Amino acid sequence: MAVVGYADGIDSMLRDAKDANGKPYADQMATLAERGVEFKVCNNTLRARRLTAEAVGAPAVVVPGAVNEIIRLQTKEGYAYFRN
Repeated sequence: MAVVGYADGIDSMLRDAKDANGKPYADQMATLAERGVEFKVCNNTLRARRLTAEAVGAPAVVVPGAVNEIIRLQTKEGYAYFRN
């Protein structure tokens, strides 16, 4: 499973992002990553928001573009696309 974030969808994957209770999202993402979930952040969104890759918290990684990554995952890796 992969979570590909773009636009406002990257907010929880930024370094120091916290939920409504003040708990870091990075802790929750790390737990999910241990179970095989990948987190990917759109570089186009970062650039549009004048952010660098350093703004992204682990375990998320930066991909060149969300749309291209989603297409690649569907066509090359057999993933299905679900949007929330």
